Amino acid sequence: MEKYHMIPLFGIIALVCAGCGGSFPIAPAEGIVICDGKPVAFVQVNFDPKRTDPNDKSPLVGKGAIGFTDAEGKFVLTTRGTNDGAIIGRHDVIVSATSTTDRNSPATLSRHKAAQEIDVQKGRNVFTIDLPVRNPRTPLVIPTDD
Repeated sequence: MEKYHMIPLFGIIALVCAGCGGSFPIAPAEGIVICDGKPVAFVQVNFDPKRTDPNDKSPLVGKGAIGFTDAEGKFVLTTRGTNDGAIIGRHDVIVSATSTTDRNSPATLSRHKAAQEIDVQKGRNVFTIDLPVRNPRTPLVIPTDD
């Protein structure tokens, strides 16, 4: 008899998980990260969806997208599947250092502060993320591969 009590619980979990990512449309998104006109290599780029409708009380805003710049500062975003893009809508863009980021990078990198806001629209999206120059007295925090 106890196993039948679990069926409604599994149904609720399935409904919640279905809304975690599948209901938000995705568009291809890629770009380049620059600072002072030069590419910023080997950094992490996160697009975190923002709630834009103040009347929307849903706890869901969609899954964030992630990408990593190559040696030329170029990135392609991934949300659900490799290089599929980002959820359509407004995003905070956060650019942060990785263990392979150049310690002498002049760019301002932060895991906590958005570099800018970007709108992902239907169709192909190509962005230029222009980072401010870091204050030379501010150390660049590079994560370790522990």
